[in-house]
Amino acid sequence: MSDFLYISIPTNKKEDIHCIFQKPVSLKDVTEDPIGSVMLGGKIEGKVFFVTDDGLYSNGLLYNPSKTFLDSLERMCKKYPAVSIIWHCYRGIAHQHFNILSKKKLNFVEFKEIFPKIEENVKYIIIN
Repeated sequence: MSDFLYISIPTNKKEDIHCIFQKPVSLKDVTEDPIGSVMLGGKIEGKVFFVTDDGLYSNGLLYNPSKTFLDSLERMCKKYPAVSIIWHCYRGIAHQHFNILSKKKLNFVEFKEIFPKIEENVKYIIIN
């Protein structure tokens, strides 16, 4: 089993958001992958990123989250009107298709209170 954390932002601009997150957290643009259409819900505008703590998975972010990650996420939430996050645990085939079970809108303070104990396949929309 491998945990994957995805973040989407409502922009298509060629901005370098990688500088928002500090090492060891890194981002990989997966907008064109199937997860991109799942995260964006069929919308044309937006970018989707796979968030990793070691280059392969997001396990460390979910089981031992750092203050650095949450600080970086807060900076991103201040920069964009909404930031969406979803966690999926792949069991077997990596990058298999999955459905979003529900959506929850909340502000950053509310999200910070529940993270990392977020529900799998629930899209958390953090509104500014």
